Amino acid sequence: MRPHYRIKPFLEVLDISKLVGLPNEQYNKEIIDLVKMEKKITEMLPIIEGTWLESPDLRFGQLLYNMGIGGDYFEPLYILEESDILMKLGRTERESHGWLSFLNKDLTKLDEPIFRFICDLDTDHLQTMLYEANAGKRKYNRNYLRMFEEELESRGFPGPYMTDEGWVKQIELLFIGL
Repeated sequence: MRPHYRIKPFLEVLDISKLVGLPNEQYNKEIIDLVKMEKKITEMLPIIEGTWLESPDLRFGQLLYNMGIGGDYFEPLYILEESDILMKLGRTERESHGWLSFLNKDLTKLDEPIFRFICDLDTDHLQTMLYEANAGKRKYNRNYLRMFEEELESRGFPGPYMTDEGWVKQIELLFIGL
């Protein structure tokens, strides 16, 4: 089940003018009035958001298609995850992939989880997650570890962050539950 917490942040960064141009560029669909479509989607955003919050397991392209927005114009986006759509629209991987936080800095449970794009995570949060990964305290997806490192590097914190020993511990954590 996809978390509903990702919906508002995704819609906040979505560039609708680029979105309506994407299928025409990528899939050579017939020319339609993109300005009119952009206006329609912008006006419908509250309805789109409300419908999506009721069915958060849908991907954004799937939602547009199922709502009949643009007819089959958005069909090529049907199977794409939101992060893939954002990257097609020009955002970096770190600006497109998110992280769901369940705990405060003091490790107390949040009232409600918070979704943030990796580029928006606090530096100490990124450093803590890399520390946990190196220490073998928690298993992380290797692509996310790479993005954490890249984000820290972009902020001027020199790497490397993951050590060879840390990678070994991550591999060991993969097999603990087997």
